[in-house]
Amino acid sequence: MSHISKTVAKIIHQLYNDGDLDKGTLAKLRTANSLLSRDATAIWPLLFENIEDKHGPLSIK
Repeated sequence: MSHISKTVAKIIHQLYNDGDLDKGTLAKLRTANSLLSRDATAIWPLLFENIEDKHGPLSIK
């Protein structure tokens, strides 16, 4: 499994929260037409928490 696949799987697992769905975030993600849309901002913290660059995890500052 590639690094990207593992990261995406981890994010999906966090959204589904072991059966206790984060329905609000999932609904916003479904209606978002890009990662820059207003609805997608609900998932940004989760993305930044799980995506790393060459210097380590990204963060929102």
